[in-house]
Amino acid sequence: MQKQKRKKRKERKKRKKRKKRKESQERKEKEKKEKEKKKKERKVKGKERKGKKDNKKKGKKGWKKKSKKRKKKKEKINITKEGRDITKFVTSQKHNNLYISDPEEKQKKKKEKKRKGEKEKKKKKKKEEYKKKRKTKY
Repeated sequence: MQKQKRKKRKERKKRKKRKKRKESQERKEKEKKEKEKKKKERKVKGKERKGKKDNKKKGKKGWKKKSKKRKKKKEKINITKEGRDITKFVTSQKHNNLYISDPEEKQKKKKEKKRKGEKEKKKKKKKEEYKKKRKTKY
């Protein structure tokens, strides 16, 4: 008895699901048809408004030369600071940086760079030596 009841219940559920699936499919198809109808109507209305026209796609009208953007010249601003002449260069607006060309500062920067380079070289040497030692150990 219970088995039969269970079977019937399952069949009922399956039937319901099938019915729902069918209904949703029909609904979707109806909506699709309505959309296509509206689209066609819109096209017809547009043609009536515009009058008869060729359906040819319009290509690009001729060849246009691209305008080149002119680079702004660097502005030189001379500022005297404690008897020294410091020239500042204002570069393009994109970077908007001020570069100071002061001979003393330039030399300092060069020395710092040199020192950094030497330090890095020493570090590299030490690393290589360490690697060699490790290889010989094992």
